[in-house]
Amino acid sequence: MNALLGSLVVLATFVTLCNAQCMFIPRTYVPGDLSNECTDANGVKHALKSTWKTEDCKECSCGPDGVHCCSTVAVPKDYDISKCKKIFDKDNCKFIVVEQENPDRHCVVSKWVL
Repeated sequence: MNALLGSLVVLATFVTLCNAQCMFIPRTYVPGDLSNECTDANGVKHALKSTWKTEDCKECSCGPDGVHCCSTVAVPKDYDISKCKKIFDKDNCKFIVVEQENPDRHCVVSKWVL
């Protein structure tokens, strides 16, 4: 019974860490460095416990272990790809799905994935 419970805990942890919409950058500790900062993927330093939003619509935070970033954008997954195309609206951090022949007309999307 304990082995089964242990296996389920490991599996749940693995599934949680395999989210393709999130990323983690561990903090690097340099002996003698007492700064309370994290460095993001672009080399920008952020204060410990701070949060920010990136240009590509990820919400990030600086924690004691490093930078955690997750996408805030829902991606369309179930629409007519032969008739429609997805377009990323960077200003509003969202996708829109429109007809290829007439981009003024929106397409029906049955499933969105975050």
